[in-house]
Amino acid sequence: MRLVHSGGIDVNNTQAIKGDDSDGKVIWSTRSIFAAVFLAGLYTGSQVILYFTGGSLSFIEDDLKLSRGSAWLPTVNILAIAAACPYAGYLQDLFGKRYIALFGSLCICVGCALMDSTKSFGQALAGMAISGLGAAIGELTGPAGLAEVVPVKYRGYSLALVTAFVIPFCPYLMYVEMWSHHDTKVGWRWGPWVALIYNGIIGIGLLFTYHPVMHTRAEGFSRKAILKRIDYIGGILSITGLTLFLVALQSGGYTHSWTSAYVLCTLLIGLLLIFAWVVYEWKFARHPMVPGELFKGQRIVGLGGAGRSCCTPENPKLTVALGSLASFGVGGVLVPAATVAMIVCPDALITTAATLSLSLRTVDGSIGYSIYYNIFATKLTQKLPTYVATYALAAGLPPSSVELFVGTFLTAPESLAEVPGVTPEVIAGVTLGMRWAYMYREQH
Repeated sequence: MRLVHSGGIDVNNTQAIKGDDSDGKVIWSTRSIFAAVFLAGLYTGSQVILYFTGGSLSFIEDDLKLSRGSAWLPTVNILAIAAACPYAGYLQDLFGKRYIALFGSLCICVGCALMDSTKSFGQALAGMAISGLGAAIGELTGPAGLAEVVPVKYRGYSLALVTAFVIPFCPYLMYVEMWSHHDTKVGWRWGPWVALIYNGIIGIGLLFTYHPVMHTRAEGFSRKAILKRIDYIGGILSITGLTLFLVALQSGGYTHSWTSAYVLCTLLIGLLLIFAWVVYEWKFARHPMVPGELFKGQRIVGLGGAGRSCCTPENPKLTVALGSLASFGVGGVLVPAATVAMIVCPDALITTAATLSLSLRTVDGSIGYSIYYNIFATKLTQKLPTYVATYALAAGLPPSSVELFVGTFLTAPESLAEVPGVTPEVIAGVTLGMRWAYMYREQH
């Protein structure tokens, strides 16, 4: 929690205490070793459900009979993360890190359970939102708690431990394809089940091993005083504005025309609320979510990236190579940027910098994902029927069956064999055409 004097934030951190509440030495015991392992696992477990859900959208659409809107599943998760991050520190001050870490783990498990048992889109949205709430806590509490239970000389290794826990989930798309095609009874639901089992083990481990010392940084502040310091108005303005803005981005040109009242109203009201939030934080908030002291004397560094527009179905090796290279670039920017932000900011605002780093990352991700998916889905809807018809005719489908074939392929592909003139060669040709259609929308 930020210490505040009558003149504002104590940027010199004059009342700083040691992170481990001791003389600078951390007692390194068997229990603390296991606590470090489970805290590293908590950070990774916060993200697993998002990986599997994002890679299973087409299978979820088929299972829940959705025609559109599945992109809201990952979006609502990262939106919940962005909304909850700024308040994680206050919750730790109110209830303690142990109980907040356990609560975050429980939220992730509940969200995973709702996802793997869902029969409706509404339940799936609720599951992803609840798991996002837990993920916000886990992604902040995990590294922070890890830094406190690990001796300073081992903290570099502890960061490597966090990364090591992510490695088994790196080929998550391969897992999704394997269990979705080879186990039609459970299918994509294996993803939420795996996430639930993993986070259940992590939660039980934290319950028995994570017993941090209650620090004194909240002493002198009653719970009522802490609650008064929470920026409720800023939270409402930012969350509501961002949500309406994302609704407009996901709907415009896809489910509704860009000139429709639905899109224009949600877009303009969302932008207005975001602007009002900026003004409120700048001029009126007593305890702003984004304190101005965070940026005094700092410099901004920008980095750029490249695309994969040259990838086609005929060069899979190049596609994998460029995708891997792009992933290394993301990893090379993501962690160092957050680390540098916490180094250059005042000591009293390190926690604030960490929470804003995660919030901004998730907000930017949700906006970028919404824009990308809208273009992606719109282009595919426009081009897929043409590609299907063209490649079907080239593979030998009679012209008289084209209209029926295209309609069946897009709505009930399991019935393709009933269309007159369909052969294995036609299906193989259309499959290739579909890959080229996806490539087209990827490039645009």
